[in-house]
This record gives sequence, structure tokens and C-alpha cells, in this order.
Amino acid sequence: MSVLKDKIFITVIIPAYNAAQTIEQAIESVARNLSDYEIIVVENGSTDNTSQFVESLVEKNHGIKVIHTEKGVSKARNEGIKAAKGDWIAFVDADDEWLTQQKHINKIVSVNEQADIICFNYFKGKSEVRIYNQERKQLSENKLAGEVEIMLSNPTKYTTVWAKLFRRDFIVQNQILFDEELRVSEDSDFIVKCLSKCTNIITDETCVYRYNLATGSTTRSIDPTRAKAYLLALRNVRSSIDKGTIQVSNDSLINYTVAQLNLIAVHDVFDCDMKCKWGERLGLIRMITEDGLIKEAIETLRIHNIKKASKIPAILFSNGAYSLGGAICYMRSTYNRYRYK
Repeated sequence: MSVLKDKIFITVIIPAYNAAQTIEQAIESVARNLSDYEIIVVENGSTDNTSQFVESLVEKNHGIKVIHTEKGVSKARNEGIKAAKGDWIAFVDADDEWLTQQKHINKIVSVNEQADIICFNYFKGKSEVRIYNQERKQLSENKLAGEVEIMLSNPTKYTTVWAKLFRRDFIVQNQILFDEELRVSEDSDFIVKCLSKCTNIITDETCVYRYNLATGSTTRSIDPTRAKAYLLALRNVRSSIDKGTIQVSNDSLINYTVAQLNLIAVHDVFDCDMKCKWGERLGLIRMITEDGLIKEAIETLRIHNIKKASKIPAILFSNGAYSLGGAICYMRSTYNRYRYK
């Protein structure tokens, strides 16, 4: 029988780059809800007054520690991990909020002391994202492998680093850090490294986090190097899975790869805020789908076996219908923009 601990010390790591307008809200949300904590703000090369502003907050709250690093969210989080003293580590972005009180966290952690990772529900804007769901309730035999399969099959939903608690000893002993060479998908890469080493994942239906969506949009030009960065991250993830201790089904790897293709297509190549010609978009998606890992995954998809509409663009791309698949991704990008505005 587990004995509930009165105090569970949590390190909250907050990377801060040009975050002067939002960092106070993030810090206050932690301080308001947690009582046994340290907040490590890692200021990483800001060009506004983030550094000075955070230093002023330290005078009001001695639970805050400030570290300065070069630009890069992965580097910032790694420095936070190295400096962490807590039993558990939580990651909070500088424009987001922690929602749940310490006493409730203590109860959850106390009965799950052997967990390496505890995953929670979270809000995305005003919508609750339910990590704890019926699919997980049905897991019985080989529960760990089942958890990994679920998370890999929908990485956009499950492989964020926020709305989770990581046991610090587990992270330190396995020398798990963020890949500082990655420009994109660094969260997924970190989570998959954890999944490849962990022995116990717990999910809890408590909603502990609010991911605040940007209120405006930024027009940018097409950047082929970002697509290549996604492909590099995908290879890193596959390598971590291959080296890990958990056997993952081929279907899960296909689902993960297709999900990454969707991410690239909707959030980059066919982003409705992207400033570029349609022909440039089509040329880029054609190049991406010719990549070995992507091509292998999408060629296995068949329309009569599709249970999720999100896979339809991948099928269209695999059959050369780049413009139609791209149009669907563009509409999704537009829908997402106004849904979360």
C-alpha cells in the first residue's frame, strides 16, 4: 500500500526567448498552484528586455533561478535539466500556464512513484485534449508497449513535453537530453528517447496545463531547409526506436511517419500564412515524399483501409496527386487558424 508523501519537489523549466510580455503569467501560474517547487527560467539570447524582467521577478520569488544561454530552446531545456534539483521535472513554455495544485499532484505522484513519466490531459486554447481515454483503459497485457504504440500513432497529440512529469532520476541515469542540432520536432525526439528507455508510463485524466495559442499570424516565406530538418528529426526518432528496449509494431512506425508528413504539410508546406507560389509548394512536397522513409510509409497506405481522414493527403501524395493533397492540407491549415484564434 502506497503512503502519500506530504512533499514532492518539482523542478519547472521555462525556456524564455523574447518572452517579456508573457513570462510573468507563466511563472505566476506555477507559483499560484505549486508549493514545493523551483522554477528554472532559462533565458536564451533574447533581444528584448526578458532578461532584466525575469531578474526583477527573482527579487519577489526566491523559488526562481535564472540561467542565461545562447539561443535555442533545446539548449535552454538541457541547461535546465542539468541544474534541476527536483524529484520530478515539468516543462512549461513561457507563454503557457500550469493549472493544477500541489496537493493534487502529490496524490497522483505518491501512488505512481515507480513511473518514469506521468502524462496528463491539457487545454489547447479553450479545448481540452484528452490523453487519458477509452483506448488506454482497455490496455491490459503488455501495457507499456501499448502506451508507446498509442503515443507514436498520434505524435501531435501525445509527444509534447509539456503536460507531463518526468522523474528526474530516470532522465539523469539514462542521460536523456534534447538534441540541440534539431530545429523542429525536438519535443518528439526527446519523448521517443524517453519511451525507448522507460519501464513505466502512467496516464492521468487531470488537466494540468494550458497551451495558449498565438493570437496573430506571421507571414513567412517557404523554407526548404525546414522540411529537411523535419526529415532529420524523423531519422533520429527511428534510430531511437531501433536502439530502444521496447518492440514497436510496423503499423505504429508507419502511423508516426505519416503523422510527421501531415505536420510538415499542414504547418509548413501548405501553411495558409506562407508567402509563396503554389508551384513552389508542390515542388517541396514532391521532394519530401520522395524521401526514403516517407515514401516507404505512404506506399503502404490503401484508401479502403483508412480509418482516419488525416491520412488521405498522404495517399494522394503517394499517387502523385500533389495538388489535391496540398489543397486539403491548405484547408486544414486555414481551419486550424480560425478554430484556435
